[in-house]
Amino acid sequence: MFRGEAGQNSHFDLNVYDTVMNVQSRQDWLEDYLNEIGACEIVDSIQLSTPISEAVSLLRETLQLESRWAFGYQKIEEALNTLTQKLEEAGVFLAFNGVVGNNTHRALKVSECRGFALVNQTAPYIFVNSADSKSAQMFTIIHETAHIMLGISAGHAGEELFSHDTVESYCDKVAAEFLVPADVLQDVWTGDIKRVSRKFKVSEIVVARRAHDLRLMSDIDYRAFWLEYSKRPINKKKEGGGGSFYLTSVKRVGRLFAIHVRNAVNNRQLSYTDAYRLTGLYGNTYQHFMNNNV
Repeated sequence: MFRGEAGQNSHFDLNVYDTVMNVQSRQDWLEDYLNEIGACEIVDSIQLSTPISEAVSLLRETLQLESRWAFGYQKIEEALNTLTQKLEEAGVFLAFNGVVGNNTHRALKVSECRGFALVNQTAPYIFVNSADSKSAQMFTIIHETAHIMLGISAGHAGEELFSHDTVESYCDKVAAEFLVPADVLQDVWTGDIKRVSRKFKVSEIVVARRAHDLRLMSDIDYRAFWLEYSKRPINKKKEGGGGSFYLTSVKRVGRLFAIHVRNAVNNRQLSYTDAYRLTGLYGNTYQHFMNNNV
């Protein structure tokens, strides 16, 4: 299921496994709870034979985002929030976390897991490792969305792009074209990789690879950049001054999922005990979260 370290040498990190099981338990409950809602239209909407441009056009139409949508944001986090909101509106559930549940002693390594997609007709789920850089999270979200569109569950770790696996390669290409459209890059290309990456809200390596593939960057220049970039430490998310536990919990639980849990409890279709288990929030913390943050 996982590419990167988590899928090599029969090795599977326990923290990643427990995270997948946690998301699976949420999905199992949602599948039962939403059984009368019907299938999410984005699931199984394309095949590997679908041209990349067609898949990207379908996704743009679904999310109502035009090709230069990211240019309108100053910060990557704002673009991330928009993608999250648009996907939730399309019926996709998302969760962002850098640890197992709320256990800060069980960190999720980026080398083990950047993210994963669990396909389900009713409740497709995307998990993103929030310990990763914001620019990498942008790529992960759309890569995993492509998996949902294909109807193929999977996870990935390690480098952000361009696997040799057929399915992974397809998802990489969808993400690259959605986030850095060829025609737009050709229009705004200046040779300044850092500046261009900030416009598109993606990592420098994604922009460089796109520029190279579109012959905007020579083999020599690309290789020189790649060698320099590959020596950089993984650019993890910069931690602020602690931040709000409840704002972090919105990302960890997922706003759409939290809404369904709250409604189910209010309609007496879900016990508080099960709501605590599904959200990882208990007692007064759960009540404060639902009353003030959802």
